[in-house]
Amino acid sequence: MPLPSAVKNSARRKPIGHKMFGISDITKVCYYPAAGTDIQAILRFSHLTDTILAPTTSRYLTRQRQEDLFKAKCNTLNSFFGKPLLELVDVVDLDSYFEDEAKYLTGAEDIFSKEEQAVYMRAFMPLVPKRLSATKFVFKRTLGRTERKVNWIHTSTEGIATLAVIFKRTGALPEIFCTIQTGNLEYPYSILLRIIKKIGTYPEIWVRGFWPTKAWSRIPIQSFPPYKHIAQDYGNWNSSLGITTLNHEDNSSDHTPKHSCVRAFTREPLELPSKHRTLQSSLNPNRRLTIEYGNIIDQAGRFDGSIISERMNHTGMHAATHMATTWETLSGRNPEGMFPALTFLESLEAAGTYAMKEGLRNLAVTPMGYEDEGISIQEYLDASDKPVDITVFLMRPLDYISLCAESKAVTS
Repeated sequence: MPLPSAVKNSARRKPIGHKMFGISDITKVCYYPAAGTDIQAILRFSHLTDTILAPTTSRYLTRQRQEDLFKAKCNTLNSFFGKPLLELVDVVDLDSYFEDEAKYLTGAEDIFSKEEQAVYMRAFMPLVPKRLSATKFVFKRTLGRTERKVNWIHTSTEGIATLAVIFKRTGALPEIFCTIQTGNLEYPYSILLRIIKKIGTYPEIWVRGFWPTKAWSRIPIQSFPPYKHIAQDYGNWNSSLGITTLNHEDNSSDHTPKHSCVRAFTREPLELPSKHRTLQSSLNPNRRLTIEYGNIIDQAGRFDGSIISERMNHTGMHAATHMATTWETLSGRNPEGMFPALTFLESLEAAGTYAMKEGLRNLAVTPMGYEDEGISIQEYLDASDKPVDITVFLMRPLDYISLCAESKAVTS
């Protein structure tokens, strides 16, 4: 599943001839060092990639421990929504891919300075187990009538050393980088960013994040050179899903806060499709769903009513003639921030029901659910019997581009 064409910089692509861990093209994966068992990456990126490469240095995160945590988190997710959204279906041993373990244990000595190499070795190498291992966890992601297979490849190696090996063997880097709660790796001007600058090949998308403490709770993640443009904000990114684990091995604290701070950045502004995209099903010619890029609050006066997330500031939408409510109110689910109140498909169905009940003909909404659920739009249009026009407002370009790219019935 390639990135939407508006995201890619095809001029720098070149053939990849070396397979690592069975991956035929390393550029097509999401690289997520120190990921632990954070299944959020699967829920956010299954429309952009079918492989997540997750080197994690933890002597406590054994293959069996990972399998148990993955299953527990899938069960928590599926129980909340009352349907199988994500299932672990297979576990495959990939240990044989470590032909030369030393490459993963010495770090990127030819692109580190001597001082950086010394700091790196002291900080990370003690965490790498003496015997390296690799495991492929195969997941089934269910989105309405659609099923996707996503491979999660865990290696017991350190992220920077693995990155150096990837570039040396393939001459390329993954298109999607994810550094969430990974300490020094995720901050501007850190070792990882400087290494990528020295390599001269950049990921298309860099996803960064941290869990806010009291001191950081009001500080947003800012853009950082050369990644100057915010492409997406990810709400409800909860790594632990309420499951307490040892030694932060699931890439979160034991008490993950309600709202994490996770953003995607790009080096160049994303090239948007035409500003207004109308999705219309031939089976229901009177039903219309429009995707717009912009702020719903600024446009609220155009519509009979609006549905937004509880976390948004919507005080300006409560005009006397304007109906406004939240997804959390409509869903009746516990709005604790661990999950979105509704899946994308559920939110569209709930919007239609709400409009019928309140006598609203045209409705503005902000999207709910996970970013990979845009494929649900066509299913909603095929099945809906509610005569309502819904306009989905997207405030960041990556979500807008992804939904437009995934939707099959698109007209300008």
